[in-house]
Amino acid sequence: MRLNFHVPSWMADATHGPMRILYSFPHALGAPGIGTTAVNQVLGLHERGNDVSVIATSIDKNSRFPEPKITRTMVF
Repeated sequence: MRLNFHVPSWMADATHGPMRILYSFPHALGAPGIGTTAVNQVLGLHERGNDVSVIATSIDKNSRFPEPKITRTMVF
């Protein structure tokens, strides 16, 4: 398949290394529903070797979020 746009050579293969990902979530991380989905997405990205940073308004009190870096916003 030929691409119709330029791809830098360092991006041409997946062996370049882990991606740095900023995951911004506007709700309580780990809360039932979309909060749980967000946790699973972040953990999936982290398990694949990516460097994941999370910014969320809050973290649900029942959520256990082990590894990625988390920054809480709107904390007074």
